[in-house]
Amino acid sequence: MMEAIDLTGVSQFLEERDLVPRKYLRFYLHWIQRFLQCPSANHPGLSNDDSLRSFVDALQRDPGVQDWQTV
Repeated sequence: MMEAIDLTGVSQFLEERDLVPRKYLRFYLHWIQRFLQCPSANHPGLSNDDSLRSFVDALQRDPGVQDWQTV
């Protein structure tokens, strides 16, 4: 398992601006962390759109992720 990334600042940003309902915040942070740790999504030559597509593709290949989580 990869080392956890400190998302305290991201959490505070989302909370202070009421961008995510508090009861869902931990789920948003989970998926943000997974995105940041996804090697195929964080290639320096990829555009933002391509990084997101790469991340979703990686999730769709992950047997621990259900189909409804990637649509």
